[in-house]
This record gives sequence, C-alpha cells and structure tokens, in this order.
Amino acid sequence: MPRNIEIKARIPSVDALEPIAASLAIQGPTEIAQDDIFFCCKSGRLKLRMSCESGAREARALMGRLGIEPSDLIETAYVDLLAQSAARLHEP
Repeated sequence: MPRNIEIKARIPSVDALEPIAASLAIQGPTEIAQDDIFFCCKSGRLKLRMSCESGAREARALMGRLGIEPSDLIETAYVDLLAQSAARLHEP
C-alpha cells in the first residue's frame, strides 16, 4: 500500500530540493487528496497518523537523504503558521 511520509521543514530552495526528491522517488509527484481531522488539545492539535515509531523512522531516514536537518523541522500545523503570518500582516 502506498504511504505518504510528511516532513514539515523550512528549506532554502524548492528548486534545489526538487531534483533530489525526484531522484529518490519511483514515480510522481502525485497529488493526494485527503481530509485531515484534527482534535484541539491544550498543547496544540492531535492528528491521527500511521504508527508513530515506523513513520518517524522512515521520516528520519528520508530527511537524511534529502539533506534536511532536525533544526529545519516545523513543529506546528501549516494552518497555524498561516494564521500567525496573517496576524503579523495586520499588526500596526
């Protein structure tokens, strides 16, 4: 069964990373339509995912091959980053 491994990270250039990602892929890029369900918690959001252990292991291996450092990771949901950016645009 195909899997989606998501790595949220800041990268200096999409153009520089894209050929590396393409060299690791067996096909694609492929758009995946999905509905995410989040549960609000005191410390953020909870999102159901595949086994954390196997997913984290695969993501770390893929990060190494893509040249993504742990310090590049983003620990918040994209929607929160967008909201923060929008709020900064409206600050006096």
